[in-house]
Amino acid sequence: MTFVTPLFAWIGLGLAAVPVALHLMMRRKPQRVPFPALLLVRSRFQQNRRRMRLRHLLLLALRAILFLLLGLVLAQPTVKWSAPGSGEAPVAAALVFDTSPRMLYRFENRTRLESAQEQGAWLLRQLPRDSEIAVFDSETSPRDFSVDRGAAKHRIEHLAITAAPSALTDVVARAADLLRSSELTRREIYVFTDLARGAWPSQAASKLKETIADLGDVGVYLIDVGVEEPMNVGLAEAKPQREAVARGTPIQVDVDVTASGAVGTRTLALYISGTLDTRFLENGDGASEPASQETSGDRRVIDGVVYEKRGEQSVLLENADSVGASFTVGGFDPGVHVGFVEIVEEDALSCDNRRWFAFEVRPPASVLIGAPDPPEHYAVFLDQALAPEVLRRVGRARFDTKVVSHRLLADERLEKYDAVFLLDPGPLSDSLWARMAEYVAGGRGLAIALGRRASAVEAFHSEVSQRILPGKLLVQARAGDAGFMLSPRDYQHPILKSFRSVAGTIPWQQFPVFRYWVLDEIPEDVRTVAAYDDGRPAILERRLGKGRVVVFTTPLSDRPDEAPWNLLPVGEAWPFFILANETAAYLAGGTGRRVNYRAGETVVVDLPDRFAHFDSYILQIPANPFLDDAPPASLKLTPDREKRRLVVTATSHPGCYRIEAGGTTGFRDAFAVELPAEVTDLERVEIEKLVADLGDNVTRTTENREELIREVTKGRAGTNLTPWIILMMTLVFAGEWYLANRFYRQPNAANV
Repeated sequence: MTFVTPLFAWIGLGLAAVPVALHLMMRRKPQRVPFPALLLVRSRFQQNRRRMRLRHLLLLALRAILFLLLGLVLAQPTVKWSAPGSGEAPVAAALVFDTSPRMLYRFENRTRLESAQEQGAWLLRQLPRDSEIAVFDSETSPRDFSVDRGAAKHRIEHLAITAAPSALTDVVARAADLLRSSELTRREIYVFTDLARGAWPSQAASKLKETIADLGDVGVYLIDVGVEEPMNVGLAEAKPQREAVARGTPIQVDVDVTASGAVGTRTLALYISGTLDTRFLENGDGASEPASQETSGDRRVIDGVVYEKRGEQSVLLENADSVGASFTVGGFDPGVHVGFVEIVEEDALSCDNRRWFAFEVRPPASVLIGAPDPPEHYAVFLDQALAPEVLRRVGRARFDTKVVSHRLLADERLEKYDAVFLLDPGPLSDSLWARMAEYVAGGRGLAIALGRRASAVEAFHSEVSQRILPGKLLVQARAGDAGFMLSPRDYQHPILKSFRSVAGTIPWQQFPVFRYWVLDEIPEDVRTVAAYDDGRPAILERRLGKGRVVVFTTPLSDRPDEAPWNLLPVGEAWPFFILANETAAYLAGGTGRRVNYRAGETVVVDLPDRFAHFDSYILQIPANPFLDDAPPASLKLTPDREKRRLVVTATSHPGCYRIEAGGTTGFRDAFAVELPAEVTDLERVEIEKLVADLGDNVTRTTENREELIREVTKGRAGTNLTPWIILMMTLVFAGEWYLANRFYRQPNAANV
């Protein structure tokens, strides 16, 4: 037990002797009067005297305790159950600020970050002299304490929003590591947070509890600067259904509108740029030039890029947390296009009212299909799946296919094609196998669909053919009338990813497989993409150099007038259509290029051969939307010449990023960066559960400064016992008054 003013405790102890002295001085002395009659009541007298003495001692004790408690009240005693300390002793303090984009939520004309900065500056002035202070935010963590209080104040005043924030559990853990290096006994962590659930992952919070407990004498204070019931409408994500589409194919952009405590109608507008890269142009001509036009209703100019309005629609938010919307537009030239969807109406959080995206329009990939004679009959199913006649006529086919006989494959320049399909190949020459191996190793794709013409299995066991094939052909597996069926264990492979959303409803049993090839001794470098329901491989993939080989153990396309090995392309064969298209896209590289990234991600841009000779490239960085009037910036990039690529790490905020080299006729490329949806999610965490997960050393307070001071004082000096002592004084005083009136009650005159 410690006292704020111990002198009063000693004074109270001394004053407790006053009633004793008065009692001794003022008590009556008995007079001896010899009276025989008193002998009759002597025994009664002794009994009454003992009773009176007990009453006097009881009143004496109560009055002494009353003065003792009065002294304790003036001394303000406190109790600290851990290591003793003083409220004025220096502390090691870490001030942790949430600087995620949702802290821009404006309430009572202040953002949550501004409120946190104001509270932090005030708290800085309240810390004891000679305290060690460190300021953390969601992006950066200091390695040491601030040199002085002024440096900490400057750090607080210049806090900035970060687009890729760390979870506060991680930041607090780093703050705890720094406090552990301090020699000061008392350690304190102040977390300025809106208590959004995205900042406090439950599993990480439980782990943080152990870190806090290891600090010993520590106090963690969660200072709630959020809003109990925020009102906001925002966009969770804007995502093109495909990142790469063929020229002439419409692009569909899906967007989720989320609401927090708000209802009503909101207007969504879609803006998309022109072509921003030169990958598919013979020269630089044709890519969109930086613009200086003024913004109008149907046109936006942002960081020199013109965005045309391509759609608008209204959504109704009514008792729903999320509403989906989609735009479908077309008519784009080949190349990368960047766009955004925005909510026209303004609200308290503006950073989630616009979401960026990008997509690439490709010329139709060229696909060579080699088939047995007559090739047009053998390849009809695959050819029409890749390039339907109705789409081919209007120039909207995803692939540009050419069907040739196996006999003429040797005359084809394979390098002209993005992918090659071999349907039911028979024995091929070693020179053709070698050419195809070289073709694949150079970065292209080859698909082989084995069928009845592979009966001469020894022809497929040569050394050169086994460089391509995923194993030796063993036997043909035959089924009864029911047949086998495809039964993928998962849909993680790029060829199967389009099936994920309907994985449980694909009617594979309606497309049975009656015969397929069983392979022997499958090498370790071969991956099974999909299997049959008996567990044997149906689709296999093998890497060869920079390219890939995909092998189907049953035909993909067969003559309609022959006994079928499978019914995959028969009837309402939408699974076959998807499987064929995704295989061709995978082999042609249509699924490998990313143009959409999250803030903070590293972007790798592969350089085409004709644009890989530049010594440097310029990255055009969009203006930071979290800073007022911030201009766009540029950064010089040095290429990795060996791997022919650029590595971009400066993706700190959302927008359209452009890469340029060689002037107006040189290289151009672009990609979009967007915020993770969780950094603008205002839904609050369950505070009781969070405090329980973090441990007994954690206290949640509001922006009420008196409450914060009270909690901090309790943490430093201990629990103040004064209120409890005052309560005890009241009880003792009441007891003394009652007993005094009872013991010294005057007898009723009528009874005398």
